Amino acid sequence: PIYSTQAACSVLILNDDRREGNESFSIRISADDPSIVFEETRITVIIQDPEDGVTIGFKSDTFVVQETQGLIHVPMYRYGNITTNSIVECVLHTGTADYSDFVITPQLVEFPIGSTQAECSVYILNDHIREGNESFSIVIRTDDPSIHVAKKKITVIIQDPEDGVTIGFKSDTIVVKETQGLILVPMYRYGNITTKTTVKCVLHTGTANSSDFVIIPQLVVFPINSTQEACSVRILNDDKRRN
Repeated sequence: PIYSTQAACSVLILNDDRREGNESFSIRISADDPSIVFEETRITVIIQDPEDGVTIGFKSDTFVVQETQGLIHVPMYRYGNITTNSIVECVLHTGTADYSDFVITPQLVEFPIGSTQAECSVYILNDHIREGNESFSIVIRTDDPSIHVAKKKITVIIQDPEDGVTIGFKSDTIVVKETQGLILVPMYRYGNITTKTTVKCVLHTGTANSSDFVIIPQLVVFPINSTQEACSVRILNDDKRRN
């Protein structure tokens, strides 16, 4: 109307009874009158549904840390209605890692108003023991019916940079018969066996030489979790009697 400085766009919002978090759409002002100068012609309308509640969870299934890190922070994420505080509990469960590897303390974690991320904090203990990768789990728990927990469990993998891998023979000598043909000389792997390890077997002559065995360097692969492999050597029977 004449002299009016304010009007409104009317929109009917439909309640669809679905849990979906915040939604949005936009309204744009337009007119065919060239005398109208527009400022801020677009506005975004955000729809919040108090029935939606909150969804909280981890983003991944695993979280890798170093044994020397000390205090670690494992992030959780919140979606949906963030206009109120949300409180959940982080519960720690042992795995191959136990109470000697980390401090097992249940804790309450709060998402303040407007916050979409919070953290479960755990103190990792460096025990100076060669033991390979270890793991434990964190589970999100809540009794609040308005909070939906999506990905509620994460496995924390502790890597020890001091572990490394040790490979070697168990003894200095192995006795074989000249008639045995192909022999397998066992090697053993200790420490971190969670990855593949490749080594080379190099043969050197002694009183036995190239007429007594086949001198071929070879690569030997320890697959994941393998602790024993072997160098293979073909012994040649030359029918010669030696002292």
